Amino acid sequence: MSVTYSLLSYYRVETKYFESFPPLTLAGENGSKVVFFKEKGLHVIVTSTGKVLHQFLSINPVGSAGQNSLLTSCNDIVLCNSKQNENSLKVIDARDFKILHSITVFNKKDEEDLLHLTQIAMKSENEVLVAKKMKVDLFTVDKGELLRTYKCKVDDWVGNASLDPTKNMLVFPKHDKVALIDLDSGERRDVLPHPNYVSKIFSVDCDVILTSGGDNVVRVWDLTREDVRRQVEQPETLVNIYSIPGDSRHLVTVGRLGIDNYCVTIWDLSTVLPVRKVTGITTSYLQIINDRRAAIRVNDSVAIVDLNTWKVVNVLKGKISADDLLKVEDICVVNDRTEILTYSQDRKNLTLYDIETGDQVAMLKSGQSQHDIRSFLVNAEGTVAVWNVARPCDQLHVWDLETREQIFVIQREGCERLTRTHAGFTPDGQYFVSCAKKTKKTDSIQFSAVWDVQRSKCNCSLDRQIGKKLFCSCFRFSL
Repeated sequence: MSVTYSLLSYYRVETKYFESFPPLTLAGENGSKVVFFKEKGLHVIVTSTGKVLHQFLSINPVGSAGQNSLLTSCNDIVLCNSKQNENSLKVIDARDFKILHSITVFNKKDEEDLLHLTQIAMKSENEVLVAKKMKVDLFTVDKGELLRTYKCKVDDWVGNASLDPTKNMLVFPKHDKVALIDLDSGERRDVLPHPNYVSKIFSVDCDVILTSGGDNVVRVWDLTREDVRRQVEQPETLVNIYSIPGDSRHLVTVGRLGIDNYCVTIWDLSTVLPVRKVTGITTSYLQIINDRRAAIRVNDSVAIVDLNTWKVVNVLKGKISADDLLKVEDICVVNDRTEILTYSQDRKNLTLYDIETGDQVAMLKSGQSQHDIRSFLVNAEGTVAVWNVARPCDQLHVWDLETREQIFVIQREGCERLTRTHAGFTPDGQYFVSCAKKTKKTDSIQFSAVWDVQRSKCNCSLDRQIGKKLFCSCFRFSL
């Protein structure tokens, strides 16, 4: 299912006075009005058009660059502080555009305790939460009465807080954790340890919150889980994504945690949550065999693992090249997903293994025993393989993986080498497109050709410009 979003309206309002974005809030029915500070005055505009409705020129932002300005709303009731009286909140009717009254929320005792206002949030149309660094007071809006105080820790700094939609829980960042305050019981607790500092929080509902911070990762948390106090792992850099044949609900990803340190994650697409995560992986790629198994390199061996348990089911009975410096995929599932094609240990030949037994069933010899195979490529059906060797550089060997026989050799006489960084099979596997360099003086593509795999011949040659466009749009592979 695809979802299309469209921009409903766009208008520009200059607010250069502020260090970052100006404080703003949505007021009115369904957020029909935007209330925000400018260098001079509090302004009200129509959300859909940007039309100016009113300006409260007597209410000005607090701080040298507006950094201490506070603003919140509930329907048409808007509360804010002002430069004229930083210790009070003005109560404004955004429907009739009237300043109703002011309520004092900061007193001498707060000043003696070295407190100051850090955030305000409407709990209801007649209740406002006032954060004062390391405590939160609840006041009535109509009379300014103090109803309750929620005490926090000495090192708390209640800011960038968020109320859940039920207005029963307040969450705010606390260094590398998230602090939760139950507004009914008053209980305060620290949960969700992060690998870096937390800067922003948004409460989706009473059980789900979003966080972001110093590692530039947005995380979705389920507060009902028992492990909400467990340290979250270092975020990974996504390297590879794999679909699972016959399983449209799950997805497999490989992520990089550090140098030669990777993790494999199986995701449930319906919940967008990980089902299983395996760390300590030393390779950046794997091959999905079917909906139950995958093949993965383990040093100089290939292991067949169960996707549900990640237990090793089988290990191929042969060694492969331990050289994985280029992080290039060197394992292919072929022949109706019953066999695996990979390098021999000395990289002189390609070897086929039976997935179920792990036995070697065939060896495809290059005929150039003194030179290593540089790379190989397999068509989508897993029935034809193409590889090149270090010498001679102007040849590509095309093999039938079912019959274990060489079909033909692609050779471009006069070319310095046939490059594999721009090559590929067509989706039906009938044609193979390759490119070649004419001399060593340039790295650019000089000649491109389309080869008919079934007829074992060159179908057509492409000039330099056509070949360049073709590869840039359709056949760019890095192998």
